[in-house]
Order: sequence, then structure tokens, then C-alpha cells
Amino acid sequence: MQTKTMPSTNIIQYLLRLSGSLKDMDIKYSANTLIHDHMSSLLLVPKFADSFLEAVTKSFYTTYLWRVKVSVLKFIQSLVFSNIYELEKKFRPAKVLRLLYDAIVDHQVEVRIEASRAMFTLILCEYIKVNKGLTKAATTALREFRRTHRENWEKTAKLLGSDLVYKIENAIAPLYYA
Repeated sequence: MQTKTMPSTNIIQYLLRLSGSLKDMDIKYSANTLIHDHMSSLLLVPKFADSFLEAVTKSFYTTYLWRVKVSVLKFIQSLVFSNIYELEKKFRPAKVLRLLYDAIVDHQVEVRIEASRAMFTLILCEYIKVNKGLTKAATTALREFRRTHRENWEKTAKLLGSDLVYKIENAIAPLYYA
């Protein structure tokens, strides 16, 4: 039995690659417009949701260009908003979350920044559920940041701002009464 695939999955992968191109700015602009203004609000029907999500994630994992990865992350955010009921079914949230986890540890800082934005946005709309594991991972990351910057904490405080440093200190402080 053959699985049903959406004919435009190759098109979305191609457009995502073009959106990260620096060779021709007109093509890049047109691809970005098509992807982010028109295609990201497409209504996914159940029979094509899996193949479309597969094509989008494949675009992320098969490219070496960080701009394409950023474009995929922006696209997936809009796609989830436009199709939240369909993308909440089956294994789809786990697939999106895996993509975000992989993006958040990418070697390119722009990809990590966009991944954190996407993750935060999807947490706020309750597509991603905050569990103890996610909370523990965030706390561990903040503690590790504090530990590695302890020698220059005053300098770090000047760079980040006292308000953010105060919030980091409070986030990693042990809870004695919990």
C-alpha cells in the first residue's frame, strides 16, 4: 500500500532553500513572501498533514545553510498556529518538539535564537506542554551559565543588565520551602 503524499512537499522544500539564498535577492524575497505570507497559513487536511510536516522537518535536517533553518523555524511556528488542531494529533507535537530541541543546540547562534523564540511562542499557546524535564533542563542551563561566569559575574551583570541577572539568580536559587 502506498502512502499518500502531498504533491507540493517538494515545492515547500525548494522554496525554503530559496528563502535562504543570497544569490538573488528578488528570488529570496519572493520565496519568503510565498512561504511566510501565503503557505504558512495553509489549511492542512489530515491525509497530508504527516507528509507536509515530514517535508518541512526534512528541509531543516538536510540543509547546511543557517538561513534556511531559520526560515523553517519561522514557518513551522506559523504552520502550527494555523493548524493547531491537526498538528496536536498523533506524534506530531513530538516531531515539532524534536526539531526545536535540535535547533536550540545548533552551532549557529541565529538558529538558536529563532528556536528559542519558536519554543517560547509554542509554550505560550500551550502547544508545547511545560513538564518537569523541560523545567529541570532550563534550570540546569541557567545554573551552568552562572557557574561558568562566576569569576566575571559583575562584568556579566553590566553586559546583561542588573534586572536580568537578578532574574537568573532567582530562577536558580534553591527552594527551601517547596
